[in-house]
Amino acid sequence: MSEPNSAKPGVFLVRAEVRDDLRDDFDHWYETDHLPLVIKTLGATSGRRYWSVTNPGVHFAEYEFDDLDSLVEVVGSPRLQPLLDEFDSRWPDGVVRTREILEAAGAGR
Repeated sequence: MSEPNSAKPGVFLVRAEVRDDLRDDFDHWYETDHLPLVIKTLGATSGRRYWSVTNPGVHFAEYEFDDLDSLVEVVGSPRLQPLLDEFDSRWPDGVVRTREILEAAGAGR
């Protein structure tokens, strides 16, 4: 990976595999509670959620940041831990997640 560049935007991507019987509760909680809290707490410029069509048990949340340096800093800061703790306490079983920091590489239209 190249060195972070504050001129490039960044994306924090969270992928969650959600057990089928938890999907409705997870969907409601993420939309009404977690997504707005993450945006506010981490200072993201926006956030979006997706359910996979090819694998209906997979949920993605995408948080956009104006620059990669800000994203890298906030993910490494203590501000993230309460969000992780809340997620883990709310979903101790039946949801497995991974997190990625993405660097913008270009766009096409």
